[in-house]
Amino acid sequence: MEGIIWRPGIGDPTIIGWITTVGYAISAFLCARKARVLKTDILTADTQKSEMLNTQALNDERLVWSGLATVLFCLGLNKQLDLQTLMIECGRNFAVSEGWFSERRKIQAVFVIFAISLGVLILIIGVWKQRRFFRKHPPTLIGVSLLVLYISLRLTAIDHVGQASGVAIPDEAWWLTGIEWGGIACTGMTAERRVNRK
Repeated sequence: MEGIIWRPGIGDPTIIGWITTVGYAISAFLCARKARVLKTDILTADTQKSEMLNTQALNDERLVWSGLATVLFCLGLNKQLDLQTLMIECGRNFAVSEGWFSERRKIQAVFVIFAISLGVLILIIGVWKQRRFFRKHPPTLIGVSLLVLYISLRLTAIDHVGQASGVAIPDEAWWLTGIEWGGIACTGMTAERRVNRK
């Protein structure tokens, strides 16, 4: 950890940063609340031995909402903790200690390509396995896709990877914030709308 300047604290104290963090927290809460409502429905169905409710389908949906709540909470936490900076600094120190610091740009590019590809693959597999959920809640698919797009675009900005690849994106790009906010809103508002219909 020698040479690490990152410290736990507020990483984005701007108005936009705080609005985004609060947005993540609210959306995570709405998704968690929806999961809790579904858990109650499942317990009620089991108690009443109801054949009208497909408890397996409800349980699958509950797991998706719980997963979304967890991911949104972690993204909101990272918005202020800025953990990617810690990751970059640890990677830089490791490159120096192992003697391949001069090749770090190539390593970074490979890492970014791998991370983006992995994210897209997980999204595709997740959507396919939970296609019933996303057919029922199409705005959630839009929201998750926007967040994956946002994270992918932000990855290209890691320590000059963007400049090397020709896809340099400034942190203050308004449309980048719009993509992130759109992903948060689509996911959270869908959870809220479905809760209210119960």
